[in-house]
Amino acid sequence: MFKSELNRIFFEHWRGLCVGGRVPLADVYLDQIEPRVAPYLLMYDLLPHDLHVRFQGDEASKRVGANLTGQSWFTINHYLPKDLVLANCRDCVVYACGVWGESAFITDSGREITLENIMLPLAPRDDRPPRLVNISALLDEYTQSDGEKARVVPRRMTWLDAGFGVPPHPMRRRGG
Repeated sequence: MFKSELNRIFFEHWRGLCVGGRVPLADVYLDQIEPRVAPYLLMYDLLPHDLHVRFQGDEASKRVGANLTGQSWFTINHYLPKDLVLANCRDCVVYACGVWGESAFITDSGREITLENIMLPLAPRDDRPPRLVNISALLDEYTQSDGEKARVVPRRMTWLDAGFGVPPHPMRRRGG
């Protein structure tokens, strides 16, 4: 189903933490984090008007040339339609589904590398905001000559049935 072994491991670990027909709790996920995927993860708090980066792994930081932990995800992704991104993230939480996508990872040198992305919801405890966890696996090798940072441009995205179904409507898209 996934093109990347890293993403397969990520998805299977998340599914293994689903207990009693429920999405894993965020703190349970963090307590039992899969070491092979941890460096590539991003975890977000889904706020009413923002995606706040709660955790960003070292490899994810290296790829974009910044550690956004404690900041808005839109700090470096300001070119993406915030209202659409947040609406899709809310659906991810409400419907307990995932998002699968392929993106172009455009390096400093201008080379485009295919990136496979998966985002899944995490349940909060108490009155904390909902959380999402995301991983992106490079499908081509990233070399030092590509530069120290890159930007990600989404190409294809779709709902991912994580065992609980998907929304009854398609993903929201720019111009659609």
